[in-house]
Amino acid sequence: MNRRVNASRTLVLALLLLSFQPTQAHAEAPLEVLYLTDYSAFWHDYSAQAQLLIDGLESRANVRVTLVGKKQQDTLRTLDTKGFAAGYDAVIYNFCLPGEDALERVANVIAETSERGVPAVLLHCAAHSFRATSPSVTLEGNWLGGLQLDRRVSDWNKSHQGKPFPSWWQFLGINSVSHDLAGAIEVSKVGEHPITKGLPPRFRTQNDELYRAERTMDDLNVLYAVGDEPVAWTRKAGAASIFATTLGHGKDTLELGAYLDLVARGLLWISGHIADDGKVDPAYAGNRSFENYQNTVRCLASDIIEPRNSSEVQAAVKRALREGKRLKAVSLSTSNSNSRFICPEQGGLLLNLRHMNQVRSIDARAMTVTVDPGIRMHDLSAWLHERGYAVTTMPDYTGVSVAGGMATGAHNSSLRFANAIADIAVSMTLVDGKGEVRVLTGKQLATSAVHVGLLGVIVEVTLQIVPQYKLRYGYESGSDSQLEQRIVAAVAAHDYAKVMWFAGNERYVLDYYDRVPLATKGTSQHNLWSATAGIFNLVGDAPYRLLNALPLRAQCDAELIRARIWQAPIEARDSPGHAPVGFSHQVLASYCEPGKCPWDGNNVQSRTMEIAIPVLELGAWMADVRKILDQNRGCFPVLGLYLRFMKGSDRALGLNYGADTVSFEIHVPKDATETTHERSSAVYDEILQLTLRKYQGRPHWGK
Repeated sequence: MNRRVNASRTLVLALLLLSFQPTQAHAEAPLEVLYLTDYSAFWHDYSAQAQLLIDGLESRANVRVTLVGKKQQDTLRTLDTKGFAAGYDAVIYNFCLPGEDALERVANVIAETSERGVPAVLLHCAAHSFRATSPSVTLEGNWLGGLQLDRRVSDWNKSHQGKPFPSWWQFLGINSVSHDLAGAIEVSKVGEHPITKGLPPRFRTQNDELYRAERTMDDLNVLYAVGDEPVAWTRKAGAASIFATTLGHGKDTLELGAYLDLVARGLLWISGHIADDGKVDPAYAGNRSFENYQNTVRCLASDIIEPRNSSEVQAAVKRALREGKRLKAVSLSTSNSNSRFICPEQGGLLLNLRHMNQVRSIDARAMTVTVDPGIRMHDLSAWLHERGYAVTTMPDYTGVSVAGGMATGAHNSSLRFANAIADIAVSMTLVDGKGEVRVLTGKQLATSAVHVGLLGVIVEVTLQIVPQYKLRYGYESGSDSQLEQRIVAAVAAHDYAKVMWFAGNERYVLDYYDRVPLATKGTSQHNLWSATAGIFNLVGDAPYRLLNALPLRAQCDAELIRARIWQAPIEARDSPGHAPVGFSHQVLASYCEPGKCPWDGNNVQSRTMEIAIPVLELGAWMADVRKILDQNRGCFPVLGLYLRFMKGSDRALGLNYGADTVSFEIHVPKDATETTHERSSAVYDEILQLTLRKYQGRPHWGK
């Protein structure tokens, strides 16, 4: 059944794309840059440098950077590979390898530029690397260093007849094996060069090192210097050019706009995208960045446009057509999506509809409300409440926009009511890929409501509304013995219900919401995402990274505490604490002000994926999950295996298309160290693969 449904969804998506997306010419692709570093280096924080440099370069030039070097072994293996920069437009070396004396490796790095024609950028300690190819102190006046070099050159010539000795300093342009102590230095521009046109005549670093150049190549084009010491230069190195700078010891320097401008322009010049007059090729002139709510997705657009009406949206789409650029739309200052589908191709146009955030009209007879795309569900529900109305669905976090939540299939949990935003839409107005306005209703709307931003830009939505109502919250918990046989009936017995399955400790919590008369006393509020939310009191207030640093037992104990001492995510007001009552929009979901949400700090960060399968397959899926846990215990202390249920829908690309559906997600405490794995991550990944492969699960578009 699920395979047939997925096949129909695939066909619908294909037809929609064919129907609505015009053929576009592609704008210039970004420069592909290979960045080689070494996170293990002691003297430099190359992890922090990589983030600063890559962000700085990608915002100043239309480049896409591939990083290698979180482990030194990866960098060395790359440097040993012939043609390692093939397919890249340039390579950046930012590492400190002074003790490396493998001459074949050095020769291969030099050949990548001098013979194979890949331009190179060399930063800071790259000038002190591979000292075995130069005297240990100076090329002149140190007889021991000279003897060592003479021996290496002689040995090389014997085994590599006709192949020049790989002299790193001659490739680089300067010989430097000493530097002053770190401190503030002021650098001054030397002459005029296309790279430095428009850059300041001088700038000051706070914590850098002045490298001493004992000797320089005659063809050096010095760009900046301190007195007679070159600190930034270019030179021709065989088949291509290099740009080099000894600046960049500390994080402070890499935060300087002048430094990042210098490196970006150096990169563009050696790759042929700065003219003699210093003007950058417009196709490579840089991008503006846009981040999602957790800074896990970063878009790089040539421009970010913020229209205030549909006419300005049409103008933006037509501009994208003229310029041959892809365009994507978001509707909040920071998108709540955790997927890169919010981004256009790098260098494309990003349309942010955050200013289009008002209620247009309400039709009391038809029981509908028409709104702008960027209005948040939180604001819409408050507006409706003042007039005695509500909607039957509210995503767990109500800070999502109507358009974004609709496009990605955002939902709550109910087997009785339509509970995805897309399910309550009755019409949608959008600007398509040709800049034309379309109004979709009926069958067209059913196939288009969940569209992942591929059909055009939503400029208006009409939603079904109902009279305001109240809900009473309750929960039950206990052993998960034979939960497969009773879970669906338990959920279906309530208007809204969801399950936290703490399978690692054989426990579950069912929390539910049932309608009560509007006159019932109570103004309780859901506070899952507020700073004092009960859901975080036991575990979330402790840094997640602490849980990952401790043995698995600690994570499982934390999960057991959560399962046994469940704290309802409801602040009871004017009603009993064990059975709080409140208006639908305040009890069913929660909101937090941007900057005050749990994910805004470092303590509560997680990675998650949500996948849906038909309810009919839930029992078999749970049995398979138990088998995985029998073989390899895993615990998830945030919300366990979080199960939410959806009444079947005709929305073609919705998670609940064609059948009653259950979606599961696991929040894994995120470890900021990219070279380590989070606790229980192996179990997490195995459950994901099981659901995707065996059960043909449908991933949530926004996650």
